[in-house]
Amino acid sequence: MHYNILDYFNFHVTESPSLPCLIEGDTSVSYQDLDRLSDALLNDINKLGLKSEDRIALLAKNSIDLVVAVIASIKSGHVFVPLNYRLSLPEINYILKDSQARSLMVCADFASDELTDLCNQLGVKSYPLDYSSLDAHQLITAAATSVSEDLCQMYTSGTTGQPKGVVSGHRQLFELVVTNALMPPKLNSQQPSLLLMPLFHAVGLGQLFINLVNGKPTVILQDFDPDLALALVDRHQIEDTIVAPIMLQAFVALLSAGSIHNVTSLKRMVYGASSIDSQLLKKAMSVFSADFLQGYGMTELSGGAIFLTAEDHKKAIAGKEHILKSAGRPAPGVRVITVDADKNPLPANESGEIAIYSRTLMNGYWNNQQATSEVVEDGWYYTGDAGYIDEEGYVYICDRIKDMVISGGENIYPLEVERVLNKHPDIVESSVIGIPDKTYGETLLAVCVSKVADTLDEKEVIAFCRDQLAGYKIPRKFSLVTSLPRNAAGKIQKAVLRETHTE
Repeated sequence: MHYNILDYFNFHVTESPSLPCLIEGDTSVSYQDLDRLSDALLNDINKLGLKSEDRIALLAKNSIDLVVAVIASIKSGHVFVPLNYRLSLPEINYILKDSQARSLMVCADFASDELTDLCNQLGVKSYPLDYSSLDAHQLITAAATSVSEDLCQMYTSGTTGQPKGVVSGHRQLFELVVTNALMPPKLNSQQPSLLLMPLFHAVGLGQLFINLVNGKPTVILQDFDPDLALALVDRHQIEDTIVAPIMLQAFVALLSAGSIHNVTSLKRMVYGASSIDSQLLKKAMSVFSADFLQGYGMTELSGGAIFLTAEDHKKAIAGKEHILKSAGRPAPGVRVITVDADKNPLPANESGEIAIYSRTLMNGYWNNQQATSEVVEDGWYYTGDAGYIDEEGYVYICDRIKDMVISGGENIYPLEVERVLNKHPDIVESSVIGIPDKTYGETLLAVCVSKVADTLDEKEVIAFCRDQLAGYKIPRKFSLVTSLPRNAAGKIQKAVLRETHTE
C-alpha cells in the first residue's frame, strides 16, 4: 500500500479551510493558508531543476516558514532533510555532502556568507525561507506526478561518531498517528497543541504531523522560554505538549514560585528525551492537573515506542513507585523483547539487549546498508541499549551498550567530541563520558591526558571546540589524568572512568 500523509491534511483543507492550523506569535495560518503558501513555495522548488527524491535540506528554527517548507517539499516529491540549527559549519558541511542535498532552504537567522560559500562549493542551491514573500494566489506550474515513498531524512550520530541519515516515509508517520490515537487520554482535535520540541527531532516532527492529520491547531514557540510557554498555555488554552525534563523543571520552578498563568487547560504532558528525577516528576504532577506520559524511543523508530502511561503514573503515586524507574510498556502495535549476544529471546528479569518491532521502523540508513543490517533484522530493531523486562511487561533501561550521552534531550556521541578534543595542541588523548546532572539528566565530562603536566586551560579548550562542535556537544567539565584506563586489547575502559568520576 502506498501512503500519502498529506491526504489527511488535504481533507481539512477541503472540509475546514478556515480552521486554524499554525499559530506563531500574533500570526495565525489556516489550513487553506498553509496549503496555498506551500503551493507557492512548490512553484519555486519546481524552478530549481531537482529530480524526484532529491534531498532538500532545511535550516530554520520551529516556525511557520519551516512548516511551509516541509509541506512544499513533500508535495514536490522530494525528501526533506531537517538540520539541527545548533550545528557548526563543518557539521552542516558533512550532512550536506552525505545526504547529497541539491538545495538548502535557510531562514534569515542562519544565512551567512560562509554558508553561501559552502553551498557554492558543494553545488547546493541556496534558497531563502520567508513565507511572507510568497505569492499564495499564483497557480501551480507543476505538481509532483507521484509522491516519494521516502519523506524525511533525519541525521543521528552512529557508534562510529559519524552522523547517519535515518530515512523514514509516509507509512511510518501514518502508523505514528494511529499509535497516538490509541494512547489515553483522548484529546480534543479542536483544542491547540504547543510545539516545543524542534522539528529536526523525530518527536517534534511527529507531534506536528499528528496535529495536521487530526485538524488540531499547533502553537509554535521558536525558542524555549518557560514563562512565555506557560503564557501561551493560558492564552490559547493549550491541551497537550511534549517536553524534555529540563523544560518541565523550569515549569515547576515558575509555578511553585507563584506564576500567574492558568495552566488548567493542559490535559496531557508527554516527557522524554532524557532521564528524569523522580522528585521532579512528583512535584510536576502536583502542580499540573494534566495526565503525564513518558516516552522512550529513537529516531530510527520515528519517535516513542515504549510509554509509561498516565495510569502507570497514578499507580506510582499510589504506592508502586518502582514503576517510575521503568521506561514503560510497549505502545499499541509495538513488541519489545530482550535478547542475548546471539539474539535469542531472554526470560523476564534477565538483562540483555532491547529489541523492538514496530511499524514505525525506518526504511534504513541513507546509503549505508551495512549500518542498517547491523541494527535491523527481520523487522526488529536492535537498540544497543541494555535492560530487562519484568513480569508485568515493564521495560527497564539499565545502561547504554552504545556510549551515547543524552544531555538536556540532545543525543551526543562521545567519539565525535573526542575527535575534536584530540586535535587540541595541549591534549594527548581524551575520553568523554556522561555523568549524572540534576538539570540536564547527564552532562559531558572530558577526561584528558595533557601534554603540560597537571594543567589545562579549560576556557581555551571550550573556545577551541566552539568552531567545530554544536554548543551542546562541548564539555563543560574536565578531569586531568596521567593515563586513560585500557583493557588488554588497548581499548579505553569507559566503565572504569564512569565508576571513578561519578559521585
